[in-house]
Amino acid sequence: MVVSVDPFALEVLGDPYDTYASWRAEAPLYKVPHLDVHLVLSHAAVMEAIGRVDDFSNNLTAFFMIDESGRQVM
Repeated sequence: MVVSVDPFALEVLGDPYDTYASWRAEAPLYKVPHLDVHLVLSHAAVMEAIGRVDDFSNNLTAFFMIDESGRQVM
């Protein structure tokens, strides 16, 4: 899947439903090219990922930072 939208952009995070639905229609898993992160997009894939704790993590604290002006920083 080729996606030109950053899934962690504030515009997407503010209302991700249409964006994620279009990606989910193509594939249940999306690798963010500029980060070492995968998005699990379908219920079935989430259920599988829950059982594969060595392969998947939900620790995203390092990805969501806001600077003093309120801009997203990665």
